[in-house]
Amino acid sequence: MGAVVGALKEEAIAYGYLLQMVKQLLFDRSVRSKTTLLSFVTGFFSIAFDELIHSSQCKTCEEVVQGVCGDNFQGLQGKVALITGASNGLGLENARCLMKYGCHVIWAVRSPEKAASVLSQLEKKEGKLSGKATILKIELSDLTTVKPFVESFLALKLPLHYLICNAGIMSPTEWLPSKQNFELQFATNNLSHFLLTELLMPKLKETAATSEVRVVILSSLAGAACYNFDVSKIPCPKEEYNEFAEYAVSKALDGLHARHLQKVHPNIIGCAVHPGIIGTGLGGGNRGLTSLLYSGMSMAPFRKPVVKGAATTAYCALSPEVTAHAKKGHFFYFNCGPQRPRNILGGPEELVETSHQRQLELVRTGNVCLVDLRHQGFPQYPLGFYFLEGSESVPYQQAAAFRAIAMLPQDHALMSFYELYSAGIPLLLPKAEWMYRLLYMRGQLSVGERWYQSIMPGHEPPFCEFEEAEAASGAPSAAWGLSAAKAARVAAVQTLRRIVTAPDLDTAKHMAEATLGVAGANARDGRWVVTSPATTSPGILASPGSIASMCSPAAKYERLESNIGEGTYGKVHKAFHVKTGQVVAIKRAKVSAADRDVGGIGFTALREIKVMQAIRHPNVMSCLDVFVEGEALHLVMEFMDGDLKKVIEQKALRLSEAHVKNLSQQLLQGLAALHERFFVHRDVTPNNVLLSFRTGVAKLADFGFTRSIGHEGDRPLTGMCTTLWYRAPELLFGAKHYGQAVDLWSAGCVVAELLRRDPLFPGRGEFDMLQKVIELRGTPTEEVWKDVSALPNFLEFTAHAKPPMAQLVPSSSSGCEFLEALLTLDPKQRPTAPVALSHDFLKTAWPLPCLARELPFVRDGGAANP
Repeated sequence: MGAVVGALKEEAIAYGYLLQMVKQLLFDRSVRSKTTLLSFVTGFFSIAFDELIHSSQCKTCEEVVQGVCGDNFQGLQGKVALITGASNGLGLENARCLMKYGCHVIWAVRSPEKAASVLSQLEKKEGKLSGKATILKIELSDLTTVKPFVESFLALKLPLHYLICNAGIMSPTEWLPSKQNFELQFATNNLSHFLLTELLMPKLKETAATSEVRVVILSSLAGAACYNFDVSKIPCPKEEYNEFAEYAVSKALDGLHARHLQKVHPNIIGCAVHPGIIGTGLGGGNRGLTSLLYSGMSMAPFRKPVVKGAATTAYCALSPEVTAHAKKGHFFYFNCGPQRPRNILGGPEELVETSHQRQLELVRTGNVCLVDLRHQGFPQYPLGFYFLEGSESVPYQQAAAFRAIAMLPQDHALMSFYELYSAGIPLLLPKAEWMYRLLYMRGQLSVGERWYQSIMPGHEPPFCEFEEAEAASGAPSAAWGLSAAKAARVAAVQTLRRIVTAPDLDTAKHMAEATLGVAGANARDGRWVVTSPATTSPGILASPGSIASMCSPAAKYERLESNIGEGTYGKVHKAFHVKTGQVVAIKRAKVSAADRDVGGIGFTALREIKVMQAIRHPNVMSCLDVFVEGEALHLVMEFMDGDLKKVIEQKALRLSEAHVKNLSQQLLQGLAALHERFFVHRDVTPNNVLLSFRTGVAKLADFGFTRSIGHEGDRPLTGMCTTLWYRAPELLFGAKHYGQAVDLWSAGCVVAELLRRDPLFPGRGEFDMLQKVIELRGTPTEEVWKDVSALPNFLEFTAHAKPPMAQLVPSSSSGCEFLEALLTLDPKQRPTAPVALSHDFLKTAWPLPCLARELPFVRDGGAANP
């Protein structure tokens, strides 16, 4: 009885939302520009009654496939289908039926782990299916995942006969952003599938040369509720959001996309499908229209079961009748047959082309497939470019040879820059702006946000040679006057013209090296000196050599504050460059008696230099300069205002989950860069994650304990390294052979501390620390941690069940799952840093990570305290 009352209550709430939406359709002008109450009511009830009348006549998905293949369970052998959202609902039913008859199905899913579990259950239920399944990850709410997905599919070297764009969401009751800040329905239902189709177009055409190809897109008759909309205003801004109108627009665009595909190739057939009202849980728990349609009791007579809802998709993918229908111009299908498109779906060809061009524009100039440095140290500008591999102008095979431009302060950045031009790939920003940012990120231009504003497009500079600007103002810096900044812009434009107009790639490379000094531009005594590549190195730490050859004069720097911090092996002072005024942190490396006996420079200091020389990443502290003073080696580094420990201890400073996600991302990005170069940090603590209070950037620092490693067993390492509260259990048990998983445990402790504002394992000694770990993470046994008993200091503890993570840390369910993974006792079961970065907690779970500049300790002007 209670369940019935609860269901009725939910339905009443859903009808309340429905009435609010009707009110908006009546009185909100921005919404009425897309749909009206009449078209809404007509669309809503025509769908419902079509379902009521025709549902009993509709075939099941398996009946459709059997009608094509007969009793031959190998009838689709050699065929390949790609289905988005294949792990549940309609996508799963289509995948099941196609595999049953021998088709190789690519499961394009958000969670490969869930898909693997679903596939296992399916095989247990159905027995061995004659077709094959390959699971690949794609996140349709994050358009940057589409290109890597396509590359993974192309690496399989398979044809593609059926592309089924199935996944989608429906009518969230509030405006939600995608990863690129598009309205979520538009991004998931339409734009991501549009980009996927464009990137796969070369493969579809290749397959179509020898056999017919079908692209099936799940649209909806809800799109018929759109009688008009301004294509140029897509996607919807937050203030104009209406859950039904935006769902209708996304589905109308899907239908128009299918119409456009009919013209691409004679052997590629585009189909838009209305599957019906299906009880699939499409709305993901929304309490508005979706809840009413897909779970409301009053709508139960109008709903189809999944096995029938998937039938029209299978019909469009397989039926020979569709070929004949396509020749007559049909593209929209419902209940296994063509349907006359209504309203905007049947609009003029001009609308089809306009909508296609708008979608191209969004995936080209929107934040799609681009290098976004907002979370990586440059929050004020989302930098990037686009690849549109499916476009006619830049074939996929050509563009795939060029890696995404790294835009990091390292010498290959410019090479990537002119490679993009040689491939004919347009850039999002004016050429000069790219060059400024490139030089800025290479450390050759120190500019602030105010300086950037002075050179943005629209401010044409007076003509002036760069040498004149240099002579007047010294090295490029934030202190430059407006005229000098603009003069530098002119120089950048001139340089780029020379590079871009080069007759071939080798000439362009030579021009770039000679003109901008890819291998030869050094900041020397505060002057920007361009020299021959043959005579100079690209930077003070860029090539091996003697300490003397690496060191600059100490007189370049003047101390501001003494002992602002202390790393593992040295004290840190605040100083500034006497000519440029740049504020820096100088670390004085300690020299032991043993070091003095062998020449004065400690191996620890050299190790730190080696790490900072090898890793160039916005979330890893870099070394700007090195000098010797007295008997000590001094490392000049970027100055950072504070560290995570300082933020955690400021109890009045509110850290939301979105803030914690951003800081967790930056920490893991730094670790991923370190681990990629085969280093293990071994001392990841809040004190060693430094922060800029001006930009919100976090940088992993203090590499005194860092070691390079190969395989875990290649050489013994000490376990007495990581600060006790962040020490992994294998180190507490005395492991001598371990790997990068120790850093992931420490990262988990730091994330938990950010959420709790207190340490998770504040042990008073190693034994007490072990007890605390076991109390909160359970007793280590051979069942949960293979070979744990073989560790040198292993002790058997009384069996202790671990409490739920939700009792330990105030976080969402995805946050608790994230910490469960990082704080797994068995190091082999912990995720790597890249895998942790792809966890739902950081990628898809709401709220999404904030931008670095939105962190609560960021203050205008770079305040000194959070």
